[in-house]
This record gives sequence, structure tokens and C-alpha cells, in this order.
Amino acid sequence: HVLPADQRTEEAYSAVYTGPVLTESSEILGRPRLTLWVDSDAEVISFAARLCDVAPDGSSALVTKGVLNATHRDSHSSPSALVPGEVVELTIELDATSWLFEPGHRVRLSVSNADFPNAWPSPTLAASRLHLGGERPSRLIIPVVPEPAEPWPAPDFSPSPFRIEDEPVEEPRPWRVTRDLTRGRTELTIEGSVSSQPDPGYVLESSTKATASVDERRPAHAWMRGHQIDRYRWPGQTIEMESRGQITSTESAFNVTLHVQITVDDLPHFERRWVASFPRRLV
Repeated sequence: HVLPADQRTEEAYSAVYTGPVLTESSEILGRPRLTLWVDSDAEVISFAARLCDVAPDGSSALVTKGVLNATHRDSHSSPSALVPGEVVELTIELDATSWLFEPGHRVRLSVSNADFPNAWPSPTLAASRLHLGGERPSRLIIPVVPEPAEPWPAPDFSPSPFRIEDEPVEEPRPWRVTRDLTRGRTELTIEGSVSSQPDPGYVLESSTKATASVDERRPAHAWMRGHQIDRYRWPGQTIEMESRGQITSTESAFNVTLHVQITVDDLPHFERRWVASFPRRLV
């Protein structure tokens, strides 16, 4: 499991709005909703919003976030391109959350046009503008939990009927972000492996590696590659499936390549390759 890191690196590339220091705790429960009045010089652009908890030491913890492709502002089934320079209203539903902002902390909202690799990059570089106040009241609505009339009773936990065994501490999975300052390309690589034994003598093993890359000067030319091996071993036989996949993009299309190979006791059993291309369609 990977928890979000300090968000200040992301906030350096965002429009950031930070509230005053809280004098008392504030608990939220539900889905925050952000209304933005925006304009952009691109026909296709996304807006990513992050709600964060800023600690007294300045560190910024991600509470929840939401992403909207602005071409879906009126309909997900019938998106429409933006008109460069035209001001439009967006409603971004952030993910459901439960969080307690403690006294001494601050509430922070940051808005950007990218959230790679969670959302695919827009096809062109763009400059966007947020409008505040007056007839264009951009605003964030937070579902604050009211103070209970009486304190909630402490929970009473029953003992577990299952045996609790000490499990070995797993090494954290590699999660590497590299940035080529000369080429202007950023890459994220994640790796992982797991092994289990559902029954004596039966072993399931799996290993995964995936890399996502984006060109900061040409965001349309992003790509993602994955490689996974699943191995099933039991007395007298081993079956292995190796899968490779790649998604690349241009200004107008997504190109997908998949390759699957299955061996039984190291002998070829099945192999197939798929290649397809799909229009971007305002993505």
C-alpha cells in the first residue's frame, strides 16, 4: 500500500488557496463539491482539485481529490470541446472521505490541469484561469459534521474468533519518480511481487512492473508500459502466464498493444498479440 506523499511538490504547480489556522477541530464526512468558473486557451483540458490538511510544520496531507475533463462539464455521454477564452462553470465532485482537521491546522485547496498518471495528460499545452467572486463565485462546499449533542460512547470491541499470527514485515514496494531536466520528461515506475500458498504444496507467485511517462513539453506523447508474470506451481506441474501491455498516445489517438504468453512446464502452450488504435474523442 502506498500513502500519498507530502503534497507541496504538487502544489508548486497549482493554484493554491489556504484557509486560516483553525482554533477548534472540524470533522468532515462525505463528498466535498467544488464549483469553478474557468476559461482556458485549449479545447480539451482537465481540472484536478486536491483538498489537503496543512500541519503546523507546513507539511500538506492529501485528504481527497477529484478530477474532471472540462469537455464533460455538461454530459459524460456527449462531451463538448471548450471554446478558447470562453468562461464556463465546472462542478467537480471530490472523492468521499472522513477526516478530522485538528486545531492549529489549516484547510488547503489546490487546483491544477494535470494529475498524471491517475488521469491521462491533455493533448496540448494550455494556460487556464480561475475566476473568483461577483457573478462567477467559484467555491468549495465541505460536508462538515455537526457537533453531537452528547459525546458518543466509546466503542466496545469483542475479541476476534480468529487466531492472530505475527506476520513478517513486508519490504515497501519500489515507487520511483524520475525527471529528465534536459528532455523535460517525467517517469513513474512501480514494482511489486507477492507469493501465497493456498494449500500445502500449491504456490501462487506474481510479479509486476509498470512505468508511466509524460513529456512536459508535448503532453500528447505520453505512454504507459506494464509487465506481469503469474506462476502457478503444484506437485508435478508449473503453469506460467506472462503479460505485456503498452498504451501510447498522440494528439489524435490512443494506441494499445497487448501480448500474452502461457507456458506449461517451460514449454509453449498459448501465445497471442493484440494491436488496436482508438481516437481520443476529447480526452
